[in-house]
Amino acid sequence: SACQIATAISDMEAAQSAMGPAFSFFSEVSPELQLSFVSDMGLPHDKVRQVAEHFQTLCPFPLALAK
Repeated sequence: SACQIATAISDMEAAQSAMGPAFSFFSEVSPELQLSFVSDMGLPHDKVRQVAEHFQTLCPFPLALAK
């Protein structure tokens, strides 16, 4: 659900439990839609960036929200 993805992309512990969906969000969803989702869900941008930066360490290509 949207709430589950929101939690997975904004909480490191949840991201570890939902690695596939969280990584897919950061790597397969357009940056514009990512930003829109984060904003619409009222997620803290610093927490989302922290999770994105974690996935960036595991990924050879750039993830938009890890910047």
